[in-house]
Amino acid sequence: MNTGDGAAKSSLTLFEEGMSAVSEIIAETISIYPNPAWESVALHLPATTAGPAQILVSDQNGHPVYREKAFAAGNDFIHTIGLAGLPPGLYIVQVKGVGGFWSGKFPTH
Repeated sequence: MNTGDGAAKSSLTLFEEGMSAVSEIIAETISIYPNPAWESVALHLPATTAGPAQILVSDQNGHPVYREKAFAAGNDFIHTIGLAGLPPGLYIVQVKGVGGFWSGKFPTH
């Protein structure tokens, strides 16, 4: 959902590992901005679990275009991804390891 301030807001679904039943946690303030993106895009996941995170961005055909390992410090996780050289289109971002898994989309121009 675009809130009109250039940030895309969506719900976050985290799946905890190591449990016999999947536990679903919903957080309501996840942001990908600016939307649409030009030179870079920022990810904001509030109040994450401390530890390593894997960030993967794929094009709409599922081809990886960006991959990075980052570290979440146990508070708000904010990470900027440079988009230089990417053609305009729709991209999917996935973050694994910051208390679970999150996936979202963003367009570029």
